Amino acid sequence: MTADKVKFDALEKLPSLQKGWVRLVHRCISKDGFIDDIKQRGLVFNRQAAAEISPFQRGGSYNSPSLMASVYDEETFWQSMKKDDFGCYDNAKYADAKLVFDMPIDEFCFLEACGRIAVGKIDAKYFVGCIENVNGTNKNLMLPAKEVAAAESLSKKNPPSSVMPNNVEDMINLMLGKCRATDKEEIKKSVLKRMKRVRDDLLFELDEIKTKNKITISPKQIGGYGD
Repeated sequence: MTADKVKFDALEKLPSLQKGWVRLVHRCISKDGFIDDIKQRGLVFNRQAAAEISPFQRGGSYNSPSLMASVYDEETFWQSMKKDDFGCYDNAKYADAKLVFDMPIDEFCFLEACGRIAVGKIDAKYFVGCIENVNGTNKNLMLPAKEVAAAESLSKKNPPSSVMPNNVEDMINLMLGKCRATDKEEIKKSVLKRMKRVRDDLLFELDEIKTKNKITISPKQIGGYGD
């Protein structure tokens, strides 16, 4: 499938982001049914863990979802649309699509901490849109700032995703079902501690990004916010 055959969603059609949720963006090449597969099965970042729930999963072999997707809150997502900030792997520069997932931060933290041994994927129900990766092969190409600002204004007026989120407590308990009864309490404490550390680190990182962008980007550069 070539890029011109992909039906991309309009940027302004993305939902607003619920409070307490994060937005994950996965870059991919729109060929060989990749996009349809992810829409149906979810974003599989660890095939082995995902196969325990549903066999024959196609995806990555990573320890955490953040190795396959960038993580944002609403403000940093729109900042990222003004300038590409993806820095994991060189082959992502050939990606022509961005798949967007909105999910609760607690569930993301669980997957980040334990996803390599439990679940192994971001649930397909959290998929909210497929948008064009404008500057994948050309880092000097980006969307006009005023166009992004207009899309952001419209998107923030849209209702957020209305899917029923997964119960993180149930996900933890399902994982603990593989452990010896005598170890469960201690392992659960460790999991909750790791999840809190992931959350604290993520929120700190997002605040750092926002602070840096406010310093380095002038109102004129971001399309007249200061006008």
